[in-house]
Amino acid sequence: MILPTSQSVLAATGTTSWVVVGITIVAFLAAGLVIMRPPGGTTVRLLRPGPTIPADRYLGPEPKQMRWLETALLAILAGYILFDRPFAWIHVPKTPLFVGEAVIALGVWVVLSTQSGVGSIIRSTASLRALRNFMLWGSMLLALGILPWGLDAIRDSAIWYYGIIAIFVSMLLVSNPNRVGEWLTKFAKILPIYLIWFPFATVLFQIGPQNILVPDSEVPIFFHRSGNMAVLAAIGIAFLWMADGDSRLFTPRQRAGLTTVATLVIVFTGLQNRGGMVASAALLAALMFLLSKRRTEMVMMMTSVLILGAAVGIVFNVQINLFGDRDISIEQFTNNITSIFNPDEGGQRQTETTAWRIRIWEQVLDDVSNETPIMGFGMGPDLGARYGITTNDDHPLRNPHNSHVGVLARTGWVGATLWLMLWITWMAEMQTLRRRLRYRNHLRESALVGWLMLTPIPILINAIFDPTLEGAQVAMVLWAFFGAGSGLVILAQTNRFPSLASVSLDDSRFARTR
Repeated sequence: MILPTSQSVLAATGTTSWVVVGITIVAFLAAGLVIMRPPGGTTVRLLRPGPTIPADRYLGPEPKQMRWLETALLAILAGYILFDRPFAWIHVPKTPLFVGEAVIALGVWVVLSTQSGVGSIIRSTASLRALRNFMLWGSMLLALGILPWGLDAIRDSAIWYYGIIAIFVSMLLVSNPNRVGEWLTKFAKILPIYLIWFPFATVLFQIGPQNILVPDSEVPIFFHRSGNMAVLAAIGIAFLWMADGDSRLFTPRQRAGLTTVATLVIVFTGLQNRGGMVASAALLAALMFLLSKRRTEMVMMMTSVLILGAAVGIVFNVQINLFGDRDISIEQFTNNITSIFNPDEGGQRQTETTAWRIRIWEQVLDDVSNETPIMGFGMGPDLGARYGITTNDDHPLRNPHNSHVGVLARTGWVGATLWLMLWITWMAEMQTLRRRLRYRNHLRESALVGWLMLTPIPILINAIFDPTLEGAQVAMVLWAFFGAGSGLVILAQTNRFPSLASVSLDDSRFARTR
């Protein structure tokens, strides 16, 4: 079966190739504007003042709709962190209106019903402009695919339309900078909850009843991907040692205990999922590079946990069959680590899985480059059927087993370029803001920005091994971190970045510095 692509749809509607070339040129020009050097300068000034945001916008009470959106957004993010895919599948029966899409609809209504200044906010930072360009490109591909593919085109657009969450988060921070401290304490409160919950969630996923489903779905209520848990555990460790490096939110003893639990979560989930373990290791390596204090203390603490766990496993010969063909044992953990560097060491299954993934990715790369290099296959075609991708006959996959390859397949080289520039631009903004805050001796604020800069790393790496960014339970968390970082950049531009000196779990009120 030959699946129509975005380019074939254009041809069918009589659009000439010159129009396609023109669209491509405009897209690349728009991408270039994101990192365009300012007149008279030789480098990009990422923190230049944002004159497009009127100062009087912040006077007077905040519209109550903003608080409604904040409450809804924080609620679903907490649900995604704690319950993963089952929470994401909560929806109006017999409709595609899921809880995430409902919050997006609420956010759009808030933007339209208030003087949110969202257009000015987007234009204020290079990262949000890059996100806008990526979403505009995806919107065009959706417009081309909606008629021939219908709902499937909308479903495949999740890879870009969840990015609107970043815009909402930035808008909320700009509307009320006090949210920086409030959200910081809220994350500190949910951190120990999800770290303690994850081991139980892993066990329930393996031995819990699989016939209890989310209403009007085929998703068991006990379903939590181990890779996602490992990523969130690593993000938690980074929070404890960087964002709260001065122990304002957690005492040193609490930090030690939570670090121990998070390390065990990474090890426990790493027995089942190598992708999550690799992603966590990448974040921890970046964390050690950025930490200026207590780096040795953190490494020694995590190493002690690993040594103690290994000693217990060896002395008592621990072997628990919980993950099917993968036991909870020292041997299994060692095999998983060695198989990362040498797939042949992971056994026949690991070797075949690695070869299968690489073969699919190479085939997608060749097909896009040779058949549809500009626009990709677009939104709607079932790429899982095209490439024979399936890990479960009851739940077939629609995309390559890699979210980044999925971006290339769906949006072509133009979309992939915009995707890459988006993250490079955002990381550059975060690093610039972190260094400037540190130079001005705002150490706690600089540490917060540094932590935010690290959070996408494990999520993006884990998306190489598992197509996680197509699901709201991961995508919305990722874009929330992105939006928080961009919002902090805008606050710095407008001299409204709040002081975090007095933020604690006992009192989240703090002063604002101008």
